[in-house]
Amino acid sequence: MLSTNSVFDDLMDFSATKESEKRSKMKPSDRLIADIEGYGFNLSQLEVVLKTSGHQLIVSCAGSGKTTSIIFKIIYDLKSGRSTVMRQVGDKPIRVPDTIWVATFLKSGADELKNSYRRWCNRLHCADMSQVIQFSTLHAEFKRVITQLGMNTDIISESENKSLLKKILNNYGIKSSKGVQLNEDELSSLVGALTRTRNRLDNKRYESDIYEDLGLTGSVIDCVLRDWKVARGVKNMVDFEDLQEILYDACYVQKSEAIINFLADRYKFIYLDEFQDTSQIQYAILKIYASQARQVIAIGDDDQTIYSWRGSDNEIITKKFLLDFSPVKNDLSVNFRCPEKILNSIKPSIVNNVNRFNKVLTSANTGGLVRYGSYPGYRHMAMALGDLVYDDVAKGMSVAILCRTNSDGLLPALFFDKMGKFSYSISGKSMTLDSYIGRLVLSIVKLFTDRYSSDVKRALNLLTFDTYGVKKLMSVCKSSGESIWTINAEDLKYSCFEIADRILSWRDFRKNSGDITTLKLVLQEYRYSVFVRENQFNDIMKSVLLSVESILDYYDYDSVDDFLVELQDINERLKAREKKANAQVKIATVHEFKGKESDSVYIWNDSENVFPYKRSTDTLEELEEERRIHYIAGTRAKKVSTIMYLRGHKGSFVDEMDLSEAEELVGETSGVLKKAIENNMVENKGMQEFVKEVSVDTGEIDEDGNLVT
Repeated sequence: MLSTNSVFDDLMDFSATKESEKRSKMKPSDRLIADIEGYGFNLSQLEVVLKTSGHQLIVSCAGSGKTTSIIFKIIYDLKSGRSTVMRQVGDKPIRVPDTIWVATFLKSGADELKNSYRRWCNRLHCADMSQVIQFSTLHAEFKRVITQLGMNTDIISESENKSLLKKILNNYGIKSSKGVQLNEDELSSLVGALTRTRNRLDNKRYESDIYEDLGLTGSVIDCVLRDWKVARGVKNMVDFEDLQEILYDACYVQKSEAIINFLADRYKFIYLDEFQDTSQIQYAILKIYASQARQVIAIGDDDQTIYSWRGSDNEIITKKFLLDFSPVKNDLSVNFRCPEKILNSIKPSIVNNVNRFNKVLTSANTGGLVRYGSYPGYRHMAMALGDLVYDDVAKGMSVAILCRTNSDGLLPALFFDKMGKFSYSISGKSMTLDSYIGRLVLSIVKLFTDRYSSDVKRALNLLTFDTYGVKKLMSVCKSSGESIWTINAEDLKYSCFEIADRILSWRDFRKNSGDITTLKLVLQEYRYSVFVRENQFNDIMKSVLLSVESILDYYDYDSVDDFLVELQDINERLKAREKKANAQVKIATVHEFKGKESDSVYIWNDSENVFPYKRSTDTLEELEEERRIHYIAGTRAKKVSTIMYLRGHKGSFVDEMDLSEAEELVGETSGVLKKAIENNMVENKGMQEFVKEVSVDTGEIDEDGNLVT
């Protein structure tokens, strides 16, 4: 019978048959590579990564698709039979996965890896082996092992662990520089420093700003850690660092052959994600796990090691792993996120780091836009930011504002709240006034609204070491029903002589200038003359004070009471924005935003003493980590990267960048908000006046409010 198909159909059937026959003759691993290529992946570097056998270090640069690459590597090793083993099932030998552990550092990361693996198995028509592969964090694996060894692993809560530490500190008489118990932020900083100490094994374990501020020596730190561990033991509980210390002690101090062999026999194939974040004690334990493994694959980026404050050591990925395992080193150096202009602008900075691999960073995409602008002050910079973000949102772009510290994000958060023109999120409590520092700032404002409250007492204690005198002053105010503004001058001097002259000068200024202007003066006086010692707490305190001062500059308030109510209302709204899902605009620290991306990214306040952070540049190691933080901020943008800094205070990393193809933001605003006001889209009088003020500064309108043509 003659075919009813056309000649074209017959040719197509023939071609399809030939292609099918060709695929059937391919090895399963080669078919997998062909399928991956069919999804549009660039195999120029990836194919080499997949085909490499034995111990392997994959240096995966920003935007190179690290998660997807490690997933493809796991699937390829299974498909090629490399990570499988023959098992006898009844009378038949069958090939099954060998013991495999895929490890990372955060539970969210482990869940993402497992889910991504399952999705790609489905797309690539591969058997899903997720039920027999161990996807977990290091801590989850350590907990599992210790439980199997018959030891207790009940994890203590963070709050209870802090409470135990407070008692230990009291026992040792450890107090702040003002001779009082550590406040919430100081305690959190100390917990972070102690965590770093417990994760490092070298002499740098005792290096920390908070240790220096509190005058803690190595011997005292060791005693505190010992007693803290004993206190948890009394409750029959452990924390996550205890898990590591138990295994390290068993393997390296007691040298228990039984435990060493138990760990070494657990996995034959180990895949280590985010390897640059590994701490020294974790790496020591991982070496025990890997001692009998057939293949250890570590993937990470030495240009993205930014967690030394919790114990990570960049030399683990750049030197130690190479010496200990002699792995094949492969690069994934093509950035698929950042267009060429964005990547090329930041590259000249990161290559200044000495402790890094030499790599040729390239972009898969042309184009992109880099912008930079300098501003005479924070309010001008905030105004320009709001204007530019407003424009981005109108174009449907996702936006991220990246800050060096949480406190630096408070000013944009406060400003955006007052704009009320788009949805945004903040990265945590420290970007609200609910933090200890935020509450401290509110207590300074309450000097004008309260008479003898604990908030007034707290604010006055910041002015003097004479806490007894402040207590006496509050007692006199309470018994007389007066405040610091109305109490008899002689009673004021008698109660607390050290701060009497300062308060009396405030009172004189208030008579002539009014409440709001005096509040501005008081806030500035705290910023310039109280928080003068160089430490992290004071830096953050000054930043938050500046944010609150900026609100006073932006808007008109009839009284301090009105301003305080406004701050409290703003704070409630900010708390509702913590990690808000699906927000088009995100305000976050660089650390928080690592591994993420947005269409338009702003490096906020890229100024000196911020990038790099002034207390983190005492050594070359600290300076290089600061440069890596800045590099990460500069590689988050998919379309537009914008750098904003204070005029005359440009950060040193900006000078290292190549901005030859960047666009300079000349005016303080691009006029978007001004046009919105003209169209009655912004009704707030204070905002209107501020826009007018900034526009006059930039020459967009004259002193009478007329547009300059």
